[in-house]
Amino acid sequence: MRGTGTATATARSARARPPRRRPAPPRPATTRASGAAARPRPPATGRTSAAATPSTRGTGTATATARSASERIRDTAAVTRVARLLLTPVKSLRLVERTSVAIGSHGVEGDRAFFLLGVDGSSLRGPRRLPLCRMTADWADGVLSIALPDGRVVADRPEPGEALRARWDMDLEVDAELVAGPWAAALSEACGEPIRLARVAGERGGWSGFPVSVIGGPSIDALGLGPIDPRRFRMLVETAGGAPFQEDGWIGREVRIGDAVVRVEEACARCAVTTVDPETGERDTDALRAMVAAKGAADLGVYASVVEPGTVRVGDPVAPA
Repeated sequence: MRGTGTATATARSARARPPRRRPAPPRPATTRASGAAARPRPPATGRTSAAATPSTRGTGTATATARSASERIRDTAAVTRVARLLLTPVKSLRLVERTSVAIGSHGVEGDRAFFLLGVDGSSLRGPRRLPLCRMTADWADGVLSIALPDGRVVADRPEPGEALRARWDMDLEVDAELVAGPWAAALSEACGEPIRLARVAGERGGWSGFPVSVIGGPSIDALGLGPIDPRRFRMLVETAGGAPFQEDGWIGREVRIGDAVVRVEEACARCAVTTVDPETGERDTDALRAMVAAKGAADLGVYASVVEPGTVRVGDPVAPA
């Protein structure tokens, strides 16, 4: 029996599981912070070390900063601003850019102050005016200069001449006076027909309906014509940002452009001049057909009257008042 007990105890001891090894006690905090004295252990599988994980401290601030930056970018794209200011002292000649203009109750002083007449007393229209887009005029310090396509520049001080009633459109006539000087002969030679230079009488500018015109860059892009010279639309103000054709929604409303406030009156009906490259004077696209396809009418941009005169600069915001 004694032997049996001993054998049984031995068998039980053999079948018993070995004791579990106790986990090592954690290292003191001083060991972790000992810098070069202690070699950092690689993180265990499935775990992320503190060094590999960006600290959550300041995450809210960084996220807010990134969000505010992206919102500013979206806001900048959504805000409509003045992209170009275009005018010309002589109606139908090439437009020139300005960084700022002063819009008065009759429009921009000096804009389209002069215009050209045929021998029949009507302004040049249609194909007759195409050579004019290659000529550039400047009026400063009382001197009117016109640069012709062949490189010649004709300049002098305009002198008042004969008073007349000039016909611009079928239903529009304006008081004017012929201008004496060297321009008529030079322009007649360049255009191949007799041309006279005239000046609008009084404060009225040489605009047909209203003194301010506005067109949106997105509206031009929406025609799907690719990169075209926007000067063909002969607008005073070209905008950037906003939605295509949004200016049509401003008709009947007041709109602030920089320091000025205008009332949008009507859409700009378009003619064949929009199909011509203003740099070369040659037809390059069917913009009229594109307008009809895009919006159902051959018009683009709007005309406006002046409610509050003011200065307008490139970059100024444009929005309903």
